[in-house]
Amino acid sequence: MNTHRFILMHILLIVSIQFYALTSKLIIDEVPNQKDNLIAKIEEDTIISNESMLDVAKVFSPPPGVVIFNSKSNSGKFVGSPGLTVLADGTYIATHDLFGNFISDTYVYKSVDKGKTWEYIAKIDSLTWAKPFNIGDSLYLLGVFKGKNNLGNIAILKSVNGGYNWSRPTDNKHGLLLVGDFHTAPTSILFYKNKIFKAFERTIGYQVFSCFIMSVNVNTDLLDLKNWNFSNEINYSKTFSKASTWEEGNAVLDKDSNVDVVMRLSNYNPDDRVAILKMTDDMNLTFDSVSGISSFPGGSKKFTILYDSLSKKYWTLSNYVLYTDRTNYNGYVRNTVVLAWSDDLYKWNIEDTLLHCADYYTHGFQYIDWQIEDDDIIAVSRTAWEDDTGQAHSQHDANYLTFHRFTNFRDKIEKKIEDTQNKNVLIRSVGDNLIITSKEALTGQLLIYDVAGICFYNKIINTDDKEIIVDVSFLNKGVYVFKSKYLSGNKINLKFIKSN
Repeated sequence: MNTHRFILMHILLIVSIQFYALTSKLIIDEVPNQKDNLIAKIEEDTIISNESMLDVAKVFSPPPGVVIFNSKSNSGKFVGSPGLTVLADGTYIATHDLFGNFISDTYVYKSVDKGKTWEYIAKIDSLTWAKPFNIGDSLYLLGVFKGKNNLGNIAILKSVNGGYNWSRPTDNKHGLLLVGDFHTAPTSILFYKNKIFKAFERTIGYQVFSCFIMSVNVNTDLLDLKNWNFSNEINYSKTFSKASTWEEGNAVLDKDSNVDVVMRLSNYNPDDRVAILKMTDDMNLTFDSVSGISSFPGGSKKFTILYDSLSKKYWTLSNYVLYTDRTNYNGYVRNTVVLAWSDDLYKWNIEDTLLHCADYYTHGFQYIDWQIEDDDIIAVSRTAWEDDTGQAHSQHDANYLTFHRFTNFRDKIEKKIEDTQNKNVLIRSVGDNLIITSKEALTGQLLIYDVAGICFYNKIINTDDKEIIVDVSFLNKGVYVFKSKYLSGNKINLKFIKSN
């Protein structure tokens, strides 16, 4: 093709794009209509600019996991409140809402092939922060119908055809449970003695909440208010901790067969603390501000806790902040998801890092909701990651709903020191030793820190050897950071896990 012809074609292409940008509107149909008008079109009344036309062709790497839904990063509509449950026939149901400068709706998806592919099946107007769960063949969503104050009424909806059609909470006989300014998240629902238990919050001030538990017998009509019981409320006080409030509690059964509520402590720095409330059989909720503040990896972000009867342990997937990523605002660092377990809800052991991205400004895996399926954990994530319109708005303002499977999670309990590698220095584990190998003579300073920043090992190395052995048998189980600024000219920041 000669030069003049190429230039002419290039000019025509630019003129075509500009004409389209000035005269056209983009109608985005996120998911095609598949079931009797249940799926409303998501329309953006947006003029296309030259810049956005070029962004469409931008090359990007997809996020980890299976993408269920992508709300474009430049849309101003951000993915929130991922929820997950598994129906009796093995169908996966995933839900989410959208947030931004508007009242959200809830969207429902299903997978019949173990999460490999997903179908969008329903939209529920104004419902948000909803947790899906099922009893037999009946599927439920328990959440909040938002009002003008961005909070709203507690409501429960029911589907008898796998999530395609839903009841409407018109009154207290049909799912409208409490009227007011309430808040929650897709945290755990506890099944115990033919009842379900779920934690909720009520606003008592600007972004300050009280906590309470609600419960119902599974053999009654869950849509009828008269069948529900409610605990007393406990107001959060800043005398309890340095957090701004507590919220998004998990109802769990402790080892004494009492129902506890494990509450997120928001904006608590340096992170890693939760509040544990106790409830008696007559639904009297209590809190001891001394013994009730406990350690928990990533406790200033939303988490879900489930008990596994096979391992006889409590498990969580949480946004623990690695030592190398710690800031003054750890509540907003969500670039890492760890797998952790506890025998008693008070002392937690981090076993593995499941998801991680080095950048914590525009990347995040958060609000993980999950289930145990045989030997695996299946999970959905509110994920912030680049898409074909550019970077995510922030790590908080997620643009994806993603599905993940973590296989053989119980095997992590037996995990040894994790092998890891950095440039010209190889670090591997043999028994209780770290073996450090370099292409050059090993010189410099070696340090090992725990996740709280306490130094357990500090040694100056000056040798002609290209391999040294560091005995770490003295370390307890946990996650550690191996650091060196000048180890044979290499700056090293590497995490390893010790589990024996």
